[in-house]
Amino acid sequence: MERALYERPRHGAKPILSPTEQQRIIAMACSDAPDGRARWTVRLIAEQAIKRK
Repeated sequence: MERALYERPRHGAKPILSPTEQQRIIAMACSDAPDGRARWTVRLIAEQAIKRK
């Protein structure tokens, strides 16, 4: 999870995810996986994050 959310500093560029967005993704990943899934995957988290905006 840390690797997926870690963002290397880029001179003069804003971070891709705000702290609030990171918190929401972490909370989603710590919740129960969707029906029919045993656990969250990075791909599933990304798909759900896009759906939930």
